Amino acid sequence: MDEPCSRYCLVAVIFKGVNMLRMKTECEHCKTKLARKSVAYICSFECTYCKSCSEKLHFTCKNCQGALVLRPPRLIEPFKVPASELKNTLFS
Repeated sequence: MDEPCSRYCLVAVIFKGVNMLRMKTECEHCKTKLARKSVAYICSFECTYCKSCSEKLHFTCKNCQGALVLRPPRLIEPFKVPASELKNTLFS
């Protein structure tokens, strides 16, 4: 087996000094499309699964065997917020 999630995951995207989840748009297992607001589960390496696949996998990542937890929804696109206000918007 490859190193955990090495082919599938990036840990974080850095935008102006703010770490954000990548918010992948596809289930790693069944390839179902996932919207930013969709219920999805992620491991600590950000492997992303739909609810159905997470349940089938008993909430264990098939790549790293880590726990799958509920991914928080992203209600806005961070790039629509001016960079000067992004940190204040996210952490206020």
